[in-house]
Amino acid sequence: MRWFKHITTTRSDEKIGRLFDRLGVEGYGIYWCILEEIARNLEGNSPTFLQLSAKNWGKTCGISGKKFEKFSRILQEISIFSVEFFENEIRIDCPNLLKYRDEWTRRKTKTPESLRSHSGDTPGRTEQSRTEQKKKQNRTDKKLGFSSVKIPPPLCSSERFLSCWKDWIAHRDELKKKMTATQATKLLKKLSRHSVKAACDAIDNSIANGWQGLFPKDEPEPEITAQDAARIAAEDRAEEIAAEIERRNREQDAKRGD
Repeated sequence: MRWFKHITTTRSDEKIGRLFDRLGVEGYGIYWCILEEIARNLEGNSPTFLQLSAKNWGKTCGISGKKFEKFSRILQEISIFSVEFFENEIRIDCPNLLKYRDEWTRRKTKTPESLRSHSGDTPGRTEQSRTEQKKKQNRTDKKLGFSSVKIPPPLCSSERFLSCWKDWIAHRDELKKKMTATQATKLLKKLSRHSVKAACDAIDNSIANGWQGLFPKDEPEPEITAQDAARIAAEDRAEEIAAEIERRNREQDAKRGD
């Protein structure tokens, strides 16, 4: 996109106003730097998001990567953009940008009706868009390693486990021992056979010891003390005696009936 329309009432927008109140002119300037960078990479009907590392985003806006990451979390909080955080990258999406694209780009994306499919998309462009999205997804999956693998229940419903699993991914990356999706799937299946606590403890233990594998162990059954054993035996004996008394009473009642 060569240029986009700058609405003169932008600062009157409620969300922009909140951004301006929190970060002042610097925040407002970074906001426009982000829009310019997304628009610069926007061609035709391509997606309206841009995914870069925090460092590269920082270079674009003239700030450090760490400062940009904090800024992007404020953007996410205010909901000015759609912001997603991945392992080493930040994706920022601005669908409304299409409404303000320049006329040259708008004319360029127009296609004769005879070339459009029933869905309104150009067949060639639709296929190209799908291919591009698939490539981007593959690149994302590759960068995320096995973090995109589906986590089975009951682990998936535990916030503690999800946090531990994230730590485990980071630990494997630090060891430069990334796992394949197949390995991760089998490992998650193995962990799902144990309690959530046992799975989390296994992760914490392996990270603490610098291990590459996980060795979950469920808590053993509590040992029975001699006192508990005597009490249980006494209860069982009492039940036996009560049953014997009841049996004899029934026999005596039967004899009296005869």
